[in-house]
Amino acid sequence: FILVRFHHGGTFTNPPDTKYVTNIEVNIFSIDQDHFSLFKFCYYTWGLGYHTIGVFYVFNPNTKEFVLMENGKQLYNIGCHCTDGELNVYVLHVIDEVVEIVVPAGYLCGLEITQDSS
Repeated sequence: FILVRFHHGGTFTNPPDTKYVTNIEVNIFSIDQDHFSLFKFCYYTWGLGYHTIGVFYVFNPNTKEFVLMENGKQLYNIGCHCTDGELNVYVLHVIDEVVEIVVPAGYLCGLEITQDSS
């Protein structure tokens, strides 16, 4: 198992000194190396309340750069070669466009009670 730290709710600063800036806590999950996939990562971020994910990045400590996770094979290989048993994953979210729905509004009238003239 690998401890995967999901850094979420943040944004990346511009190069050359790229950083991930966030004020949300990091969530940690223990994931079996055989189950490393982008689908599984989407499942975990969905559990954090994010339903639309842009991309995942992993920080490479050797090159000191963020590496874009482009496919499941790449992510699986990173999981297999993770020697220290920990992995930091940085989530870039897609903000859904706000859809404004116009609903006709009015007052509901109750029953009108009148006196019978008989």
